[in-house]
Amino acid sequence: MIHYSLLSSCTLWGCVGSSVMDGGLLIAKNRDWNEASTTILKIISPKKGFKYLAMYAEGEDGGVKGGINETGLVVFTASASSVKKEDRYSDGKGKIRVILSECRSVEDVLKNPDKYLSGRTQFLMIGDNKELAWIEISPDNKVHIERKSNGTLYHTNHYLCKEFLNFNEQQGESSLKRCNRVSKLLDSKSPMMLDDMIKISNDKHDGPNNSIWRDGSSSGKTRTLMNMSVSIPQKGFPRVYAKLANSSSPEKTGVLILDNDFWNQDGIIEIKE
Repeated sequence: MIHYSLLSSCTLWGCVGSSVMDGGLLIAKNRDWNEASTTILKIISPKKGFKYLAMYAEGEDGGVKGGINETGLVVFTASASSVKKEDRYSDGKGKIRVILSECRSVEDVLKNPDKYLSGRTQFLMIGDNKELAWIEISPDNKVHIERKSNGTLYHTNHYLCKEFLNFNEQQGESSLKRCNRVSKLLDSKSPMMLDDMIKISNDKHDGPNNSIWRDGSSSGKTRTLMNMSVSIPQKGFPRVYAKLANSSSPEKTGVLILDNDFWNQDGIIEIKE
């Protein structure tokens, strides 16, 4: 079997509507990469469009890996690590920044797939306070969408839809185990609250290399650098829980309230315990 690097691994999950206590949206991402990378929270103000709070990676494979904009749209990405590395990227780099700066809702994204969902082999999970969707984009630029206004969704780093299973040239052990585990945890309780999402993000059931929260069994192994869990109520301001676990600094956790004053800031956002 040909081996393809599974370094760029992430876990995405969410619930919406009746699956959330008091309704609205809960959505989260654990970002996994190597210890040489640093992940931060950063408010980005484009020349045109909406501001957004980004999960931002510095160093190798840098850039925006997810975020929430000032209208309450959340976008998270995960790499399609089950396909050959040369098939994972094309001309779509930066689409997530365009979505966050231009779109107000899941509907805005999905009604214009040629603009927002083409050119990059990857997985996305997007949500607002009314609905949740995951999107698979194949190496031949086909798109599959799972969309819910009530219920749960999850994704890791291999294709789940039946039509795209042939693109899984290597089924990574970690991706499969994380997918099965997050599915089980989402099914274990309903409705859910932000604290439940945080518990899922910290789950270490399958060891240092295959769990939802990955510590890595040795130096150089893929590990979890950040969790970003977002709560968007039906009414009121979003809340963002963040856990930063960069090797270059002490671990930090905190909750941000994304009210009007919050969006008056720019640049790096410091997490205060």
